[in-house]
Amino acid sequence: MNRPRFSIVVPTRQRPHTLPHTLATILNQDHDSFEVIVADNASSSETRAVVEAINSPKIRYVRSESPLTIAANWMRGLAATRGEWITYLGDDDGLMPSALRDVEAIITTHSVDSIRHLLGLYTWPCADSTGEANRLQLPIGEQVHFTAARDALAEMMQAPWTCPIPLPYHGWISRSVLNRAAAAGDIFCSNYPDTFAGILLAAHTDYFATVESPLSINGYSAKSASMRWLLTSHGKETKDEVHSMPASEVIPGHPSVPDALSVPGIILDGLLLVRDRLGDSGIDFRPTRLEIALHCLRGVWLLDDVGQTRVARIRDTLETVADREVFDQRVDKHPRRTSPQTWFIGPPGLYGNWLVCDAKTLGVRNVAEACTAAAGARRCGTLMAAAAAEAARAAQPLPVSVVRFARKWRRTLAKRAEMIRSLMAG
Repeated sequence: MNRPRFSIVVPTRQRPHTLPHTLATILNQDHDSFEVIVADNASSSETRAVVEAINSPKIRYVRSESPLTIAANWMRGLAATRGEWITYLGDDDGLMPSALRDVEAIITTHSVDSIRHLLGLYTWPCADSTGEANRLQLPIGEQVHFTAARDALAEMMQAPWTCPIPLPYHGWISRSVLNRAAAAGDIFCSNYPDTFAGILLAAHTDYFATVESPLSINGYSAKSASMRWLLTSHGKETKDEVHSMPASEVIPGHPSVPDALSVPGIILDGLLLVRDRLGDSGIDFRPTRLEIALHCLRGVWLLDDVGQTRVARIRDTLETVADREVFDQRVDKHPRRTSPQTWFIGPPGLYGNWLVCDAKTLGVRNVAEACTAAAGARRCGTLMAAAAAEAARAAQPLPVSVVRFARKWRRTLAKRAEMIRSLMAG
C-alpha cells in the first residue's frame, strides 16, 4: 500500500456531538493523499458509531479499552500513522478547506521539516462561559516566513509565555524530524505532550515555516480540553483528569517548576525536561528558582481564592528570604483582574491583520460551517484591510464604497453558508 502524504490524528474522548463535524472538515479537502487516525481514548460506543456512519476509507479507528493519559493516547495515534507529514487536530477543531493543498505547496517549494501557522479560533454555540459563543477570529495575512529553530527557542527561554514554534497540535511535522527526535526517547513524555514535543522537535530542526493564514481552526466547545478552559478554571479539570490515572502512568513534571498550572509553567516544564534529555548541547537553559517563580506568577490570571492558593504554591518553591521578598513585591503589583481571560481581540470587527466575526450572522452552527465561512470571511477581511491601508497612506477618509462593503459582507456570507448547508443536506 502506498504511503499517504499526510496523516491527521484526531484524539477523542466522549465527544460524539462535535467529532463528525471535525471529520467532515478533514474529508472536505482538495488533496487526495491523506489518512485520518481517530484515536479513541476509551469512549462510549457512540464514538465508534460516528466513525462507522461516515464510512470513509480514509479513516482508521483505533480505540483503547481503558482510559489513557493524553500522552499515551497521542502515542497510540502516532503509532498508527503512515504519512510523510503528521498533524494533530482536536475533536472539536476544523481543517480549512485548502489546508492540505497549502501545506503541499510549502513543502514542495521550501526545504523545511515543520510548519506552524496563525490559528483561527471558533467558539461553538454551546461554549458561552464568557459570553463569546459562536464567535470566529481569523488572521488575514498571506505571507510565509522562515525562522531558525534555535532563535525561536531562545525567544521562548526569554519569554516563556510565548510559543513561536511548530507544535504537533495544529502544526505540521515531517516524519524525518519525528524519527530524529524519537531516537532519544518518547516524544510525548510529558503531561503536556504538545508543548514538550514541540520543544523537542524544534531542538532537532534547523528551520521551520510560519504561515500567516490559518490552516486550521481551534474550536472551543462546552467540554473542550483546550488551553481556554485551563485558564478560566485554573486548570482544575485538566489536573483532576491527570490525577485520576494510575500513578504508574502519570508523568512527573520537572522538579524545578511549581505545581501550579499556567502557560509559563507548562512551557518552562517542557524546556527544562528537554534540556535534561538532550543536555546543554540541545538547550542551554538554566533559569534561577526566582526567575521560574516570577514567570509562573505571570500565568496566574485571577487572584481569587484559587489564584491565591496557586501564588502560595509558587512562593513555597523559593528557598531564600531575599527571593521571597522580591516575589512578594511582584505579587503586590500583579493585576487584580475580576474576569476570566478572553482569547478574542475584541467585538466583531477588523483589527489590523485579524478579523473577528459574529459567526451566528454567517449562519454558522458548528466548526465545519465555520471553516467554510472562514474562507470567504478572510477574503472579505483582506480586501477591507487593503482598502483601509491605502486610505491611510493617502491621508484620506475610508472610501464610501469600502464602508458599504463592510456593512454588506456579513449578509453575503450568511447566504453563502446557507447554500453550503443545503448542498451538504442534499
